[in-house]
Amino acid sequence: MHVKTINHPVLFALILSAFSALGPFTVDMYLSSLPQMMSYFHTSASLIQASLTASLLGLGLGQLVAGPLSDVHGRRKPLLISMLLYFFISIA
Repeated sequence: MHVKTINHPVLFALILSAFSALGPFTVDMYLSSLPQMMSYFHTSASLIQASLTASLLGLGLGQLVAGPLSDVHGRRKPLLISMLLYFFISIA
């Protein structure tokens, strides 16, 4: 089985940087929308902040799942599946 690799270190660094920035980007977008979410859902700040806690727990626990999956299946397939999940969950 032949696996295609990236031979351009700059391109690899850019792609890796973009994926590494997704977690902090998600948190920044979430924090900036907290007041609007409070008014939209007619709820308290503590409940909205609890949803941020759940989001951060998801990011942390996802690492525990992604590591063994990438050990078994390689990095590409779990990465593509997780990016598709991230995309669809973000637009939901």
